[in-house]
Amino acid sequence: SSVMQAPATLLFTRLSQLYARRSERADREARGLFESGLDKLLFLVVPLGLALWAGAELVILALYGEAFLPAVWPLRLLVVTSVLQAIVNPYTLIVNALEETHRFIPVNLLRLAAYLCVLALLVPWLLRGATGAALARLILVAFPCWVYMRWTRELPGVGFFTRIPAYLGAFAVSLAVFHAVAALLGPAHVPEPWPALPAALVAFAVYFLGLGWMHPHTGDNLRYALSLLSPRAFQDFFRECISIK
Repeated sequence: SSVMQAPATLLFTRLSQLYARRSERADREARGLFESGLDKLLFLVVPLGLALWAGAELVILALYGEAFLPAVWPLRLLVVTSVLQAIVNPYTLIVNALEETHRFIPVNLLRLAAYLCVLALLVPWLLRGATGAALARLILVAFPCWVYMRWTRELPGVGFFTRIPAYLGAFAVSLAVFHAVAALLGPAHVPEPWPALPAALVAFAVYFLGLGWMHPHTGDNLRYALSLLSPRAFQDFFRECISIK
């Protein structure tokens, strides 16, 4: 979730500037900015989600020990929730940038009622404990996200981003591959939880191959992501800071 904070702040600031004086040109620029920003955000967030899903057991064992292994599935559900938030939250930024925040009041009251009902059904009855609570959180983010997209389509003409299915499809397939490979390398072959490592490598390969097949700009996004980790870029940044000082 913290990965999304800085890009969301920058995106909101720029969208607010563009929507301050509405025009066809400004709306077109805002639409292009939004789609480019959402594309890059999903390119970074979804692989991180896959890594956290695949490494949930190893991370929990390393940090907390075996007593906390029941938290694996609640953690994985919260990871999926964060991936979904990376899709939904940018649409709410558009509504805020248009100063249409009042629209959220009735929707949030409805969400609160739905959330309490889902918690009452899941936690004590259908999916006890933390797993049920994590699933309720996922449902809260998903309901009613389509309303935000309808608003953005009606107000500034920003519709459903057509690359979202590519990211979600590659994510879903890679999760299935991860569990299939981990099952093949189960306790009979590799002691728990180490099957997660080779299974994760295969899942990542499948993810990027699938995304590259469905998304024509995967290579551009990969170069952008690598540039964020460039040591030279960090050096230039620090030199610029020193020279400004």
